[in-house]
Amino acid sequence: MNSSLRFGLFHKVIFVLLFLIPVDFAFGQEKGPIIHFAQKEHDFGVLSRRECARYSFCFRNLGTEPLIISDVRTSCGCTSPKWTAKPVMPNEKGLITVEFRAATIGPFRKTVAVYCNASNSSYVLLYIKGSVVDAGKRQKVSSPALRSRWHL
Repeated sequence: MNSSLRFGLFHKVIFVLLFLIPVDFAFGQEKGPIIHFAQKEHDFGVLSRRECARYSFCFRNLGTEPLIISDVRTSCGCTSPKWTAKPVMPNEKGLITVEFRAATIGPFRKTVAVYCNASNSSYVLLYIKGSVVDAGKRQKVSSPALRSRWHL
C-alpha cells in the first residue's frame, strides 16, 4: 500500500472510533437493575479479641427495574451477613450488614460476595479489614477514630 492510501485508511478508522462508537453508547443505555455501592471496603481499625463489630454497606439501585439480592456469602465463618430481603426498587437504597467476630490475633481482611440480578454485575465483592489484639494491649493502640462501628 502506498503511504497516502494508508494515511486515508488511518483517518477513517480514527473517525469511526471517535465519532460513531460513542454514539452507540449514548443510545445503548443499560436497562434492568444496576447495583452501586458508594463504598466497597470498611476498616474496623483495632479490635479486641472476642469483640463483635458491625458495619452496614449501603447500595442504591441505579437501574430501571427492581434489584434482588439473592445471596451474600463471606470468606470466613467469623463473618456473618444480613441483607435487604425485599426487592430494591429503582433509585431506592438497601443495606448489606456484616458482623465480624474477632477470634484470631493479627491483621485480617475478609471478603463479602453479594449475588444479585443486576445487569451491570451478577456479583459484587465487598471487603472488611482491621487488626485484632489482646484486650489488655488494646488500650495502648486504640484511638476514638478507630472505634467507629456503625454506618447507616
